[in-house]
Amino acid sequence: MPVPFQLRQPRFVYCGSDAVGLIPELLKRFASSRSFVVLDQGLVNTPVAARLCELLPATTKLFTETTPDPSVDLVDSVTSVARAHGADLVIGVGGGSAMDLAKAVSVLVSNPDSAAEYQGFDLVKRAGVPKIMIPSTTGSGAEATWSAVLVNRQLGKKGGINSPYILPDVAILDPLITMSAPRSVALSSCVDALTHAIESYTAKNATPMSRVCSDAALRLILGSIVEACDPSARTEGVMLNMLQGSYWAAVAIGGSETGPCHALGYPLGVRFAVPHGLANALLLPHVMEFNVSRCVEVYALVAELLEPGTASLDREASARRAPSLISGLFARLGLEVSLRSFGITADQLSDLAVQGLQLRGPLENAPRPLDIDNAREIYRKSLDPAPVVA
Repeated sequence: MPVPFQLRQPRFVYCGSDAVGLIPELLKRFASSRSFVVLDQGLVNTPVAARLCELLPATTKLFTETTPDPSVDLVDSVTSVARAHGADLVIGVGGGSAMDLAKAVSVLVSNPDSAAEYQGFDLVKRAGVPKIMIPSTTGSGAEATWSAVLVNRQLGKKGGINSPYILPDVAILDPLITMSAPRSVALSSCVDALTHAIESYTAKNATPMSRVCSDAALRLILGSIVEACDPSARTEGVMLNMLQGSYWAAVAIGGSETGPCHALGYPLGVRFAVPHGLANALLLPHVMEFNVSRCVEVYALVAELLEPGTASLDREASARRAPSLISGLFARLGLEVSLRSFGITADQLSDLAVQGLQLRGPLENAPRPLDIDNAREIYRKSLDPAPVVA
């Protein structure tokens, strides 16, 4: 008998230019009179912030001192501010870090313990206040997930508050919010979305429904990523496609979970502060090269989307082209990064391999089993910028 599966999404998703204009209506729908807004620090003094101020009532409390990779201490501190305000709804506007902070605060205002006590699965005891997430980047997909990833600096670890109560009530995908994203931010976030799409599609835990989302995400992302990463080539249509691609990739990850790229990227972020999207960019072509024998159909689709001429090849030949085509795409985007560019040296690779195998969930979800020698070899290939050769 087939194993039952589920797919979690926000209750409402609104897409389109100036979709943020729906905020006053949404505040009425949720009977909110004391909203609390977490605004990404990078959006302060921008047209995005000005537009939000036009839409939000005077009783709104605004928090802007966000940080990359929010810590449990920051969540606890901001929660105290939100409680003192009497927050009855939380809005998160920004990248994944700002939205994860907002999601965690929305839950903690109704739960008494420190954020650290809820890191794990299904540890949150009661629902928080309603939450609306508005991404300003096209990568993390935090507007669609039931996890808020936080750093515990005392333990030197990163982990998620994973709970249905974390899932946003509303996601607003407004391309106007993303149009001014700096190139560096766009590069990192778009590669993050692409990695979500590929890893969710090839995951052992993928379901028929999650694969539909992965497929849609892959086509939307690969069809718009080049223009989305070039500020001079962006259009509202391109950014809406990237937003939708990022959203569907995140929904797919919620149904399938992540894979080896995320596991191996974990110590790069914790130990060396490599941004999550760039860690994916470093690793993805080499992880794909390792997995190619187990992912023929998906990788053949990747190859055909990037190089339509590969459709004339047999499926295995097309699939073998995919890692080098992804490597070429990253070069075209200007992602000439390497582990060495973040201060990582060859004598640290063995330790990295040990740490990269600590996240058992993503590794057990991998299409091909990965051991310490495989991990070390993937890191070695990522040490210096070099294309994958088909």
